Parts: sequence; C-alpha cells; structure tokens
Amino acid sequence: MARTVIFAGLIFLLVLIFPKPGFAQEFVTRQGQKLLYQQNELFVYGATIYPYWSFNSTIFRGSGWTRPEFTQYLDYITNLAKLGKVNTLRITNFLDGTSNPYDAVVWSNIDYLFTNANINHLFLILDLSTYRNLLRRQNTMPYNANLWNNFLDFVANRYKNQSRLLSYEIAGEVEAINDADPLRPSSTSALTQFYSGTSTRLRAGDPNHLVSTGGLLFLNWDSGIDWQAIFGLTTIDFAAIHQYSQGDLLETLPAVSQWAQSHQKPFSVEEFGYTQGLGDQTRANNFQTMHDALTNVGGNVFIFWNLGPETAAASHDVGPQTPLVWNWVKTHAPQPLPEPSPGVFDLNGDGQLTPQDIKYLILRWLSKTLTPADLVNDGTVNSFDFSRLREALVN
Repeated sequence: MARTVIFAGLIFLLVLIFPKPGFAQEFVTRQGQKLLYQQNELFVYGATIYPYWSFNSTIFRGSGWTRPEFTQYLDYITNLAKLGKVNTLRITNFLDGTSNPYDAVVWSNIDYLFTNANINHLFLILDLSTYRNLLRRQNTMPYNANLWNNFLDFVANRYKNQSRLLSYEIAGEVEAINDADPLRPSSTSALTQFYSGTSTRLRAGDPNHLVSTGGLLFLNWDSGIDWQAIFGLTTIDFAAIHQYSQGDLLETLPAVSQWAQSHQKPFSVEEFGYTQGLGDQTRANNFQTMHDALTNVGGNVFIFWNLGPETAAASHDVGPQTPLVWNWVKTHAPQPLPEPSPGVFDLNGDGQLTPQDIKYLILRWLSKTLTPADLVNDGTVNSFDFSRLREALVN
C-alpha cells in the first residue's frame, strides 16, 4: 500500500511539473458579427434548462440545483439535448433554492453539467441573472455593480479555462425604468453603468469568454432602457433580446438586428418560447417564423425556452411529448462543428488532452481497472502507461 501511495504521489508531482496540454485550449470567439469555434463559424442553436424534475414525489424547478441527486436530471437533459440536436444549453435559475450564492452543491452540479457538455460536445451559457433574482428576494437593489464583485470573481475564477463555456449572461429582462417596480434601476444612466461595471469586472477575471447583458425586453416603447448605449459597451459582445410579443418580433427584432449589423456585433435571440396550449402545430409554425426572422437578419443565436418533459397548457417545454415542435427542432438543427479527437489519450472523455487524464490514469491504476488506461496493451496499468501519456502531454 505504501508503494502505491508513493507512486501516486510521484505522478501528481509530475503533473505539476509537466502541465502543458497536448491540444491547445480554445474558446468561442467573435469576429465582427460572426461567432467562431476553432476557426469554424458557429450558429448557436440551443435551449434553456428550467427544470421540471420529479424526485421523491415532489416536482423541483430551480431549487433542484441544491440537491446532490440533481445529477440524474442533468444526465436526462443532456441526453435530451443530444436527441434534439441542439448544440447549446443555457443554465438559468440555479440559485432559486438557496440564499447562498456560493452553495457548494449548486456549483458541484454545474461542474457536473460541464463534464457532460465536454463528453457530448455541447456548449453551455451561464445565465447570472439568478444572482440578480437572489438580491431581489433579499429586498436589495440588484443593479449596484459593487454588490456583484465577489460573485463575479468567484464565477470567473471557476470557469475561465472551461472551453465548453460559450458565454456569460449578466442579467436579462431588466425591469423597465419608467415603471413602478421598487427595485428597478434608478435611472437610464445607472443601468448602463451597471452593465459597464459588471462586464468589466467579469472580463478582468475571465478574459477568455464572451459576455452578454442577457436578453433585454421593453425596447419597443419608452421604457428608459438605453439599449444602444448598453450594447455599444466595448465589454459587451452581443446585441441580445428576448422575444415574447408581436412588438418584440415586428419592432424590436428589426431595430436591434439592424443596429447589430451596423456595429458589427452578433445579434442574439437569447430566449423565446410558446406555450403548449397554443397547440403543437401552431408552436411548430411559430418556431419556423422565429427562425426565419432571425436568419433573415443575419442573427446567429437561437435559444428557445424550454427543453424539458412537462406536459401542461401553460408549459413552454419542448420534448418528445410535443412531437410536431420536437420534430421541427430536430430537422432544423445546423450541422455539428468538427471536433478535435485526442484519441486514446483522452482517458476522462472530456474531449481534451490535459493533466486531468493523468489523474484519471492514477484512479484506474489504483482500482486495477485496465480499460481504457492500459495504453501500452501489456495487460496492466502501470508506469509505462503513465510515461506514454506524459509524452503525449508535453510534446
């Protein structure tokens, strides 16, 4: 046993000495209006995850993220995403069940979903508006950027090297300033300054990933939201809206997309949806209308609310239980991007070749499990396998 511990310790030491991966870490970037991943143009075709999880005879929504067993639902939703041929999942409402924004179980579950995304070649969007909602539940003004600093530092440090993270969303669907909500932004300039402060802070901690305000509403009337100034910030990568009304579709979408084109920023419909009560065929028709409206103006982010199993007239869920709209989603999916193949050395199945594969080799060696860690095919997992993996990592 002592020999095993010593050998494992030596391997961990060598992981620190030779941290260079054999494949370069790459992130989604933008080039003018285009989104790129590994030099290929990306059309974001995705869905939100607002849970409908039945566990122990209880239905969990956002509060499900606080339970360790929630990984069961994340496995289900990842598989559903693959069946539906979407390439992106948008994580929302993950702090709904806690007053602690650093809840260990919540973030462990998000990490678990990133592992699933790595294995299944999915991108994830991390919607941070759930923190805004937490502040609102505490009756705290949520549009004070200083209150976000620690949270943004935590998130950026955790995911700055995560290649399957497509982008962050700060706080979409901000309340209209010219309204009566007591926790709405205090002024037009204060809201612009909020997005400037939060996006600057997020970029300081994570220079690798794209940043969105989150999709905005109330842009087709005098709501007090200066969306041109907000989307024009150098630290904001998208011109992003949500679409839930005819005004959004016929007025906001053309105006914002035209602005995005002239300012060379990607145009994003980060959320839209239709209830099941409209009827399956009507919903499928509406998806087609929305898709046409987006692609006709050169938009490249198409995300529907919501991927899930619920069946109810008021539900926005899309899945096999809504066959016509489900078939529409599958048949209109873009071709998947080519993915690099680290091959036999990718022991943990995350699509990358990193020192984490050495950790996986150690675990397999200690448990006497041969496949896939027996890299030299000698019938055992030993230092020869480590040497072959280490050579791949540092060369």
